[in-house]
Amino acid sequence: MGEKVYHREVQRFRQKVLWTIVIIVDVILLSAFSYDLYQRIVLRKVVSEPVTDVEAWIIWILFGIATPLLITSLFLTKLVVEIREKGLYLRFFPFAKHFIPYNEIAAYEVCQFSPFWDFGGLGGRWIFGGWAYTVSGNSGIKVRLKNNKVFVIGSQHPEKLVEALAKAIGNS
Repeated sequence: MGEKVYHREVQRFRQKVLWTIVIIVDVILLSAFSYDLYQRIVLRKVVSEPVTDVEAWIIWILFGIATPLLITSLFLTKLVVEIREKGLYLRFFPFAKHFIPYNEIAAYEVCQFSPFWDFGGLGGRWIFGGWAYTVSGNSGIKVRLKNNKVFVIGSQHPEKLVEALAKAIGNS
C-alpha cells in the first residue's frame, strides 16, 4: 500500500484576528459592489463614475465575488508536513507540493523566525535560495539541501519533527 509515515503535522490558518479582518473585508467588498451594481442595473440610476453596465458587471465579478472568494479560500489552505519512509513530503494546499528524498538533505535543524520580518508574512514565500512555508507561530525547521536550496517549514512541534526526520533518515 502506501509508504510508512513517521510523523504528520497539519496546520491551518486559525488566527482570530486574521479571520476577523477577512470577514470584515469580505462583507464590505461584497455589499459595496453589490449595492453599486443594484443601483446601476436594477434602478437604472445614473452614477457619477463613467462606467458602462458591462464594466460594472466585470468590476462586481472581480471585486464583489472573486476577491472575497480568494480571501475566504484561506479556510481551505493548509500546510501538511510528513516524514515518510522515502523522504520529506511538504504540501501547502492548494498552492505547492514538494517531495525531498533523504539523500538530497545535507542538514536540518530546529529554528526560530519571525514570519513577517524574515519572510514578509505567513504562507508560502520564496526566500533567497529556497522557500519558507509558515502558517502560524515562529518556530519550525530549516532543511538545507545538498544543492544549497533551503526550506524553512513552520511547525507547532519542531522538536518532534526533527526527531522523526532523524529516525527516518537513519532507517533509509
